[in-house]
Amino acid sequence: MALSFEIEKPQSSAISVPVRANRGDQETRWVVAAIALILVCAWLALRVFYPAEQALSLNAPAWQLPNEALNEKQKSVVTELSLADYELRDYWQSHGQLPEVEWLAEQAIAPFVADASWQFLGAHQWQRLTQGYLGQSTRAQGTGHVLLWYDDEQQVQIWFLPDDIVPNHADFASDTASQWILTGWKRWSPQPHVH
Repeated sequence: MALSFEIEKPQSSAISVPVRANRGDQETRWVVAAIALILVCAWLALRVFYPAEQALSLNAPAWQLPNEALNEKQKSVVTELSLADYELRDYWQSHGQLPEVEWLAEQAIAPFVADASWQFLGAHQWQRLTQGYLGQSTRAQGTGHVLLWYDDEQQVQIWFLPDDIVPNHADFASDTASQWILTGWKRWSPQPHVH
């Protein structure tokens, strides 16, 4: 018995079905709608959980300087004094008093050391006071005179006086800020005033 491996060919009855080209219009609409829905939900969530910040107040006292009112050189002085504050506090805790300006210069603590930054920021001549330091500007550089003062709670305050006014050393014999304000000193206020 012989095996036959012939394959029968089916009779062809060709069925043709027209297929339109699918450009993905419907899927694109769904994707765009989903993205829009996500963006709207995110915007609403941000508005609910993070309300808009209040506008800066123009009613801040005239003797306070917010960060926005400082020029670049004054900001540099504030940065240097903020860093020096750590060294000053450490010395104060160890020795019970503030260090002399000469010691600060020997330790290369800015802005007390005479370097290029010191020249650029106004070449301040620093003097130790009872509760802080007075930096008298020797060059009209836009920085002005600087006062680093520690109040009775040992909180640091940074004050600025324009270059054209000469600071009076008698003002610092008493630690009354009202007297400094009358002289023209303005205290740096790190937080903006809102209302």
